[in-house]
Amino acid sequence: MHWTRIVLLTAILATGCEDNESVKRDPQGDTGQTTETTPLDSSGQSLVPVAIQDDNSVPLQVRQILEDRCYYCHGEDGAVEGGLNFILDYDRLVTTKQIVPGEPLKSTLFKKILLEEMPKDDEPLSEDEIELIKSWIEDGAASFNPPAEARTFINPRQVYAALASDVLEQPEDDRKYMRYFSIVHLYNAGTGEDELETYRRGLSKLINSLSWGDSIEVPQVVDAAKTIYRIDIRHYKWESESWDQIAEEFPYKVAYEF
Repeated sequence: MHWTRIVLLTAILATGCEDNESVKRDPQGDTGQTTETTPLDSSGQSLVPVAIQDDNSVPLQVRQILEDRCYYCHGEDGAVEGGLNFILDYDRLVTTKQIVPGEPLKSTLFKKILLEEMPKDDEPLSEDEIELIKSWIEDGAASFNPPAEARTFINPRQVYAALASDVLEQPEDDRKYMRYFSIVHLYNAGTGEDELETYRRGLSKLINSLSWGDSIEVPQVVDAAKTIYRIDIRHYKWESESWDQIAEEFPYKVAYEF
C-alpha cells in the first residue's frame, strides 16, 4: 500500500496553540482546547445584559448604526482597519473594552466616535446617533447580538477525516505537491466569523506574497466550516525541500499518514 504523509500547519499568521512540540498526533486524541464562555453569576445566569428582541429597541438601533457606518471597515469581508474586525460582535467589544457598560467615556469605540476619528474618511455620526450610543452605554449596553447558532467543536478525528478524503481525491501523481493549513484552533476557541474571515484572507495574502508564480492562487477550502485549506506548491513555484525546511522548524505542525 502506498502511504501519503501530510503535514498540516496551523496558519502562521494566527497566534496560540496547545503546545510547543512538533508531534505526530493520534487523530482520535483529545485537543486540550477550550472555548470562551460568557461570564455567569452564582446562579448560572449570564452577567451580560440581553437586548429586548424588538426591531425598534435601542440595542438593535445601535447595531444598525454600527453596521451602516462602521462595518465596511471593521469586519465586512474580513476588513480589519485599525486592528478592529469585530464591530458587530458585542461580546468582543465588551471584553476588549471597546464598550464599557455604564461608562461611555471609558469606552474606546465611543471616544473615537465622539472625537470624529470614526468613521474614518467619512461623514461623522449625527448628534442623534452619538446620543443614542451614549445613552445605550450609560444604561448598561444591553447586548445587540442575535441568537447565535451553536458551533460544533471540530476534533482531531474530524480533521484527519477531512484531510484523508481530500488528499485521496487528488490524482495520485499530484498528492506529493499538496500542502495544508488550518485555523481549526481559532474556530474551536469561538473566534467570530468576521475575525475568521480576516485570517482566511490573510492566509491567502501571506502565501501569495511569498509566491514566485505569475498569478494569484487562492488556497482551496477543504471543509464545510472553512477551517482547512489546501495549496499546490507548484502554483507558487515552491520546492518541496523549502517547504519541508519550514515545516521542520515550525513548532505547531501536525503530521498525518494516509
